[in-house]
Amino acid sequence: NALLGRSQIAQIEGEGEQMALALQRDAAAEYARAVAINPRHVQAQYNLGTLLYCLGDLAAGEDHLASAATIEPRFIQARINLAVAYAEQGEAEAAKLELHTALHIAPRHRRVHLNMALLLLSGLLIDEDPETTCKTALIHLRTVVDISPDWAEVSRAPHSRARNGGVSDTC
Repeated sequence: NALLGRSQIAQIEGEGEQMALALQRDAAAEYARAVAINPRHVQAQYNLGTLLYCLGDLAAGEDHLASAATIEPRFIQARINLAVAYAEQGEAEAAKLELHTALHIAPRHRRVHLNMALLLLSGLLIDEDPETTCKTALIHLRTVVDISPDWAEVSRAPHSRARNGGVSDTC
């Protein structure tokens, strides 16, 4: 986690994207070693999956995020990040399944609702028709506001990762 934290600090302090990427790669290598030693270490699987996803290796990131969700089925953030990885790879049904599973586990989890809405609005998840998609997204956004009336939380949503409208908590 220290390398991942240093990567985020490097970005904030303006040390440059190249340094941040190098630190993310170093952190991914460390987590890969941890996963090789103990494949059932849920946090290592999650962190490795998230880092690989952030580094653009969606398929490998997806594999490790799926492992984290399998090891700890109630790990909501793993399911959210996995859903985003699925959606960005065109696997809309798998993405919806992950988000619906997360909602079943934690029906009032604001990040699940927020990510569902943003993925619907980005076009990565499509309901039956555009109107239904928009209505469904609006329902999820209203739920976010009901859960957390502080709209500033929504405005700081983890959607700064712009690739294909993707949403991630750590990128």
